[in-house]
Amino acid sequence: VASRVEGVAWVAVATVTRHWPDTVTVTVTERVPAAVVEQAGHGDELIDASGRVLGPVAGAPAGLVVLNVPVAAGAPGMELGAAARPGLAVVALLPASLRPEVARVDVSANGEVTLALTNNVGVTLGRAVELPAKFEALVSVLVDVAPRAPDVIDVTVPGAPAVGPPVS
Repeated sequence: VASRVEGVAWVAVATVTRHWPDTVTVTVTERVPAAVVEQAGHGDELIDASGRVLGPVAGAPAGLVVLNVPVAAGAPGMELGAAARPGLAVVALLPASLRPEVARVDVSANGEVTLALTNNVGVTLGRAVELPAKFEALVSVLVDVAPRAPDVIDVTVPGAPAVGPPVS
């Protein structure tokens, strides 16, 4: 019974306990939405931090970032493919102080990650490695330099962040 209940898209863990002579208790831990995956022509889907598709949604709820990945989300209960992992890593490690500033996370077909901030400033993260250092560099730039749209902040090398105009 527990494994069947865990097959429901929104269920993370189900525990079944029998109480003799005639009672069964099913305890469910629900999955928590972490992002919204955009799918051109198919509608948006809520996903959790592991990449499990929870179900369709009309637009991103407040507090969730939009994740644009080079893989289709699939039906509720399915997992996003490997091409989504860089974006999932960014969403999972995104500091609480930055979360309100990030409107979307984009992952290219080659695994490069960029962010679109709510003030229309772009951020180039590159590969999803050294993310804590890259986020620290990004926060430092946002506090010290205060870029203006349409600037791009490049933190692919976290020890040497750069701010400049977008590359055409």
